[in-house]
Amino acid sequence: MQVTRREIVGGAAILGLAGAIPAFAAPERSLADIAKRQGLAFGSAMGVRAIQNDPLYAELTAAQSSTSVPGNELKWTTIRPDPTTINYGPGDEFVTWCEQKHLVARGHNLFWPLERRSPPWQATYDYGPNPRATTEKMLVEHIERTCRRYGARIASWDVINEGIEPATGLARQNSFSKAFGGDGVEIMDICFHAAKASLPASTELVYNDFMNWEPTHEAHRTGVLRLLEGFRKRNVPVTSLGIQGHIGGGGTTGNPDGAGGFGAHDERAWRDFLDAVTAMDYKLLITEFDVNDRFAPAPIPQRDAAVAAYGKAFLDVTLSYRQLHTVMLWGLANNRSWLQGTGARADGLPKRPCPYDADLRATPLRGAIATALGHAPKRA
Repeated sequence: MQVTRREIVGGAAILGLAGAIPAFAAPERSLADIAKRQGLAFGSAMGVRAIQNDPLYAELTAAQSSTSVPGNELKWTTIRPDPTTINYGPGDEFVTWCEQKHLVARGHNLFWPLERRSPPWQATYDYGPNPRATTEKMLVEHIERTCRRYGARIASWDVINEGIEPATGLARQNSFSKAFGGDGVEIMDICFHAAKASLPASTELVYNDFMNWEPTHEAHRTGVLRLLEGFRKRNVPVTSLGIQGHIGGGGTTGNPDGAGGFGAHDERAWRDFLDAVTAMDYKLLITEFDVNDRFAPAPIPQRDAAVAAYGKAFLDVTLSYRQLHTVMLWGLANNRSWLQGTGARADGLPKRPCPYDADLRATPLRGAIATALGHAPKRA
């Protein structure tokens, strides 16, 4: 379905504001139930701090989801905060919570080749006379240990997270991958092979990245496509492409209705990209969906409607691919969104990128997600 910029910005006429009801005020079909009827899974990220300190939010996430993924609990920075410490406590707590709530657990992530998200010790570590062998041994041991610890308790892993530099389309490098040497691609291959060797055969092995349908993502999409093509040529055991789905952040305050404004997108280029990915027999999943309203209109009714319309437009197109089996959000409530800590709105107002507000009341985006899920083609 084509959605014009006028419809995105003035989306209240399409979607209304009927979603603004308390989350627990009356029975409602959960987003997971709506998704399940179409053969889809639905879920959201969850952190151990929220499990411990915000039981209402944790319960909302469990009630609306059939699957969940941790924000930081299974990353290198948590598991290996220094060269000698191994800490699986937070990861164990997250997986146990999923099991208690009857949610399918996803793993995020086994390697993230981005310097600022890497453990600081990796930049100063002495890798010895043969740094290539040292880094490979450390990486493989970490992946094998982590995968074998959780085994079938985690059904899907983001093996590599954001391995492509968006501005150039080339493989990203951090201090760890630089110590290994090469162009940054070979070390990704090693990660997938190590994960495959350490996990049950049914485990989904995902390459996860944030390329999307906005005009500024052309080089990023091209680079990811080239990487996926290379994986297939080299028989790297990659199952799926994880589409993060962080949309809406490419606008400009000076020209909100122009080519670079909120709601700008290239549907044809996005379909071409997904066509190419699925033609290589990759499955798809949306792993971290939210709508960045940094450049959206200021009045809350207008802004919420614009966010809902733009989010639905993206979901409608992406869900039209039957190879896509899961939709996940990177947080359900506005006050818990990671976007509150990134580039601020010019008016200083809090962002509203999620389907529930700080009081756990449904926003129009919740209705938009429900509609998109309910209208998606049924999976077998």
